[in-house]
Amino acid sequence: MKKAGKIWLVGPYVAIGVGLLIVKNAWVTLFGFHGMMLAALWFHRRQWNIETLWRGGRLLWLPVISLSVLALGYGLTQLAGCFPGYGQHLRRMLSGIGLSGAGMAVFAIYICIMNPVIEEMFWRGLFFEEHKRPVLADLAYGGFHFLVFMPFMFVHHALIAAVSLVVMGYIWRRIAYYQKGLAMPLTWHAFGDTAIILAIGGILTG
Repeated sequence: MKKAGKIWLVGPYVAIGVGLLIVKNAWVTLFGFHGMMLAALWFHRRQWNIETLWRGGRLLWLPVISLSVLALGYGLTQLAGCFPGYGQHLRRMLSGIGLSGAGMAVFAIYICIMNPVIEEMFWRGLFFEEHKRPVLADLAYGGFHFLVFMPFMFVHHALIAAVSLVVMGYIWRRIAYYQKGLAMPLTWHAFGDTAIILAIGGILTG
Protein backbone atom coordinates (compact mmCIF):
# COMPACT_ATOMS: atom_id res chain seq x y z
CA MET A 1 0.00 0.00 0.00
CA LYS A 2 1.39 3.38 -0.96
CA LYS A 3 2.34 5.60 1.98
CA ALA A 4 1.09 9.16 2.41
CA GLY A 5 3.35 11.58 0.55
CA LYS A 6 5.90 13.37 2.70
CA ILE A 7 4.77 16.62 1.04
CA TRP A 8 1.93 16.68 3.59
CA LEU A 9 4.54 17.33 6.29
CA VAL A 10 5.07 20.77 4.77
CA GLY A 11 1.41 21.63 5.35
CA PRO A 12 1.71 22.63 9.03
CA TYR A 13 4.54 25.02 8.18
CA VAL A 14 2.48 26.68 5.46
CA ALA A 15 -0.60 26.96 7.72
CA ILE A 16 1.39 28.43 10.61
CA GLY A 17 3.45 30.70 8.39
CA VAL A 18 0.45 32.14 6.58
CA GLY A 19 -1.98 32.26 9.49
CA LEU A 20 0.27 33.37 12.33
CA LEU A 21 3.10 35.27 10.67
CA ILE A 22 1.32 36.86 7.68
CA VAL A 23 -2.43 37.08 8.40
CA LYS A 24 -1.70 37.24 12.16
CA ASN A 25 -4.94 35.64 13.24
CA ALA A 26 -5.05 32.70 15.65
CA TRP A 27 -8.32 31.30 14.29
CA VAL A 28 -7.15 31.38 10.68
CA THR A 29 -3.97 29.65 11.81
CA LEU A 30 -5.76 26.97 13.80
CA PHE A 31 -8.36 26.12 11.16
CA GLY A 32 -5.76 26.10 8.41
CA PHE A 33 -3.46 23.91 10.50
CA HIS A 34 -6.11 21.40 11.48
CA GLY A 35 -7.86 21.57 8.11
CA MET A 36 -4.67 20.59 6.33
CA MET A 37 -4.09 17.63 8.63
CA LEU A 38 -7.69 16.44 8.38
CA ALA A 39 -7.46 16.64 4.59
CA ALA A 40 -4.36 14.44 4.63
CA LEU A 41 -6.05 11.98 6.98
CA TRP A 42 -9.10 11.83 4.69
CA PHE A 43 -7.17 11.39 1.46
CA HIS A 44 -5.07 8.62 3.02
CA ARG A 45 -7.77 7.15 5.25
CA ARG A 46 -6.97 3.59 4.17
CA GLN A 47 -3.40 3.90 5.36
CA TRP A 48 -4.02 4.30 9.07
CA ASN A 49 -6.49 2.91 11.60
CA ILE A 50 -8.53 5.30 13.74
CA GLU A 51 -8.96 2.55 16.33
CA THR A 52 -5.32 3.05 17.36
CA LEU A 53 -6.43 6.25 19.13
CA TRP A 54 -7.81 4.28 22.08
CA ARG A 55 -5.36 1.39 22.08
CA GLY A 56 -2.30 0.99 24.25
CA GLY A 57 -3.26 2.79 27.45
CA ARG A 58 -1.09 1.94 30.47
CA LEU A 59 -1.77 3.40 33.92
CA LEU A 60 1.90 2.93 34.84
CA TRP A 61 2.74 5.85 32.53
CA LEU A 62 0.49 8.31 34.37
CA PRO A 63 3.06 9.28 37.08
CA VAL A 64 5.63 10.04 34.36
CA ILE A 65 3.10 12.05 32.40
CA SER A 66 1.96 13.96 35.47
CA LEU A 67 5.49 14.85 36.54
CA SER A 68 6.48 15.93 33.05
CA VAL A 69 3.51 18.25 32.55
CA LEU A 70 3.88 19.73 36.04
CA ALA A 71 7.53 20.43 35.25
CA LEU A 72 6.52 21.98 31.93
CA GLY A 73 3.96 24.30 33.49
CA TYR A 74 6.28 25.28 36.31
CA GLY A 75 9.16 25.90 33.90
CA LEU A 76 7.06 28.14 31.67
CA THR A 77 5.83 30.28 34.57
CA GLN A 78 9.34 30.55 36.02
CA LEU A 79 10.75 31.54 32.64
CA ALA A 80 8.10 34.22 32.22
CA GLY A 81 8.90 35.48 35.71
CA CYS A 82 12.42 36.29 34.55
CA PHE A 83 10.97 39.02 32.33
CA PRO A 84 9.01 41.63 34.31
CA GLY A 85 5.94 42.84 32.45
CA TYR A 86 5.86 39.83 30.16
CA GLY A 87 2.26 39.04 31.14
CA GLN A 88 1.02 42.38 29.82
CA HIS A 89 3.16 42.00 26.73
CA LEU A 90 1.75 38.52 26.10
CA ARG A 91 -1.81 39.79 26.56
CA ARG A 92 -1.25 42.48 23.91
CA MET A 93 0.25 39.97 21.50
CA LEU A 94 -2.62 37.52 21.96
CA SER A 95 -5.15 40.30 21.49
CA GLY A 96 -3.32 41.27 18.30
CA ILE A 97 -3.98 37.83 16.81
CA GLY A 98 -7.64 37.77 17.80
CA LEU A 99 -7.48 36.12 21.22
CA SER A 100 -9.16 37.95 24.05
CA GLY A 101 -12.09 37.52 26.43
CA ALA A 102 -14.50 34.65 25.79
CA GLY A 103 -12.92 33.94 22.42
CA MET A 104 -9.62 33.13 24.09
CA ALA A 105 -11.39 30.75 26.50
CA VAL A 106 -13.06 28.90 23.61
CA PHE A 107 -9.73 28.73 21.79
CA ALA A 108 -8.03 27.31 24.89
CA ILE A 109 -10.68 24.62 25.40
CA TYR A 110 -10.48 23.61 21.74
CA ILE A 111 -6.69 23.37 21.94
CA CYS A 112 -6.84 21.13 25.02
CA ILE A 113 -9.47 18.77 23.61
CA MET A 114 -9.21 18.64 19.83
CA ASN A 115 -5.63 19.59 19.04
CA PRO A 116 -4.03 16.49 20.64
CA VAL A 117 -6.45 14.17 18.83
CA ILE A 118 -5.90 15.68 15.38
CA GLU A 119 -2.15 15.99 15.80
CA GLU A 120 -1.67 12.44 17.06
CA MET A 121 -3.76 11.05 14.19
CA PHE A 122 -1.54 12.96 11.79
CA TRP A 123 1.98 12.78 13.24
CA ARG A 124 1.93 9.38 14.97
CA GLY A 125 -0.98 7.84 13.07
CA LEU A 126 -0.69 8.63 9.39
CA PHE A 127 3.08 9.13 9.50
CA PHE A 128 3.90 6.38 11.99
CA GLU A 129 7.17 4.52 11.37
CA GLU A 130 8.72 1.66 13.35
CA HIS A 131 12.34 2.85 13.04
CA LYS A 132 14.37 3.22 16.23
CA ARG A 133 16.18 6.19 14.75
CA PRO A 134 14.50 9.61 14.49
CA VAL A 135 12.42 9.96 11.33
CA LEU A 136 11.33 12.94 9.24
CA ALA A 137 7.93 13.19 10.96
CA ASP A 138 9.66 13.56 14.36
CA LEU A 139 11.73 16.45 13.04
CA ALA A 140 8.77 18.05 11.26
CA TYR A 141 6.64 17.80 14.40
CA GLY A 142 9.14 19.64 16.56
CA GLY A 143 10.17 22.01 13.82
CA PHE A 144 6.82 23.62 13.11
CA HIS A 145 6.59 24.63 16.77
CA PHE A 146 9.50 26.98 16.17
CA LEU A 147 7.19 29.08 13.98
CA VAL A 148 4.50 28.94 16.66
CA PHE A 149 6.79 30.05 19.48
CA MET A 150 8.88 32.58 17.58
CA PRO A 151 6.45 35.54 17.88
CA PHE A 152 6.14 35.04 21.64
CA MET A 153 9.70 34.48 22.85
CA PHE A 154 13.35 34.99 22.03
CA VAL A 155 14.60 32.98 19.07
CA HIS A 156 16.95 30.84 21.17
CA HIS A 157 14.12 29.93 23.56
CA ALA A 158 11.89 29.02 20.59
CA LEU A 159 14.69 26.86 19.19
CA ILE A 160 15.21 25.05 22.50
CA ALA A 161 11.46 24.40 22.74
CA ALA A 162 11.34 23.08 19.16
CA VAL A 163 14.27 20.71 19.75
CA SER A 164 12.61 19.48 22.95
CA LEU A 165 9.47 18.69 20.97
CA VAL A 166 11.46 16.78 18.36
CA VAL A 167 12.57 14.57 21.24
CA MET A 168 9.01 14.28 22.55
CA GLY A 169 7.74 13.39 19.09
CA TYR A 170 10.31 10.60 18.92
CA ILE A 171 9.38 9.32 22.40
CA TRP A 172 5.65 9.35 21.62
CA ARG A 173 6.22 7.49 18.36
CA ARG A 174 8.24 4.80 20.14
CA ILE A 175 5.56 4.49 22.84
CA ALA A 176 2.97 4.06 20.08
CA TYR A 177 5.13 1.31 18.59
CA TYR A 178 5.60 -0.64 21.81
CA GLN A 179 2.00 -0.28 22.96
CA LYS A 180 0.46 -0.74 19.50
CA GLY A 181 -1.69 2.35 19.87
CA LEU A 182 -1.88 6.08 20.41
CA ALA A 183 -3.73 6.19 23.73
CA MET A 184 -0.68 7.10 25.83
CA PRO A 185 0.87 9.60 23.38
CA LEU A 186 -2.57 11.19 23.05
CA THR A 187 -3.00 11.43 26.82
CA TRP A 188 0.49 12.85 27.27
CA HIS A 189 -0.07 15.32 24.46
CA ALA A 190 -3.42 16.45 25.90
CA PHE A 191 -1.97 16.91 29.38
CA GLY A 192 0.95 18.84 27.90
CA ASP A 193 -1.31 21.20 25.95
CA THR A 194 -3.42 21.71 29.05
CA ALA A 195 -0.34 22.52 31.12
CA ILE A 196 0.71 25.13 28.56
CA ILE A 197 -2.75 26.72 28.53
CA LEU A 198 -2.86 26.84 32.35
CA ALA A 199 0.64 28.32 32.46
CA ILE A 200 -0.37 30.99 29.96
CA GLY A 201 -3.42 31.75 32.09
CA GLY A 202 -1.20 32.08 35.13
CA ILE A 203 1.18 34.39 33.31
CA LEU A 204 -1.66 36.60 32.05
CA THR A 205 -3.12 36.95 35.54
CA GLY A 206 0.26 37.65 37.09
